[in-house]
Amino acid sequence: MTQNQMLRREPEGNWSYQYFSLIDPKSTDSSYMTITDTPSLYYVRMDGNHPPYQRVLFRQKIKLGWLTALDRKPAAPAAR
Repeated sequence: MTQNQMLRREPEGNWSYQYFSLIDPKSTDSSYMTITDTPSLYYVRMDGNHPPYQRVLFRQKIKLGWLTALDRKPAAPAAR
């Protein structure tokens, strides 16, 4: 997701974005250190006109095409 794609959905305002995290409910790791190709991006939008109280947590589902492409590449033969 690009910044322009994210801002296109936002109302007019003086926003800043912080605390980005990728979290995948399909993670096989108990601390969510691993992700599949469809995690969610979590971030906080802060309102610069009304600090520090106007904060909104967002979740955006994303698709990591490059991760899928890595899974499809054939494994290189082991060196002898």
